Amino acid sequence: MKNTITLYLLILFCVQGFAQKTWTGAINTLWNESGNWNPAGVPTTIDGVTIGSGFGDVVISNGYSAEALFVSANITSRNLIIEDNAYLTIDGSPANGLNYFGGNGKVMNY
Repeated sequence: MKNTITLYLLILFCVQGFAQKTWTGAINTLWNESGNWNPAGVPTTIDGVTIGSGFGDVVISNGYSAEALFVSANITSRNLIIEDNAYLTIDGSPANGLNYFGGNGKVMNY
């Protein structure tokens, strides 16, 4: 019984240990626009990010440092663009934890 409770608490902690942000692109193409995410707010190092298909390009603009716990991107007809002097840090290191499901879309680093 004690092991069951410990396992339950561990699973509960792991499931609730990060927040989930989903790209909507409702305002524009900029990663750092709070209104482009559901729930609203720019992702941080504790957020898992999902970029689904059909919402246009996602741009991390010049001079901005984007962060996420992980990024799952299904960009079949658009691009994840990291402009010059911009960064995407995933789980503490660049491009660690990026799951990319591409078709014609690309992850571009300028």
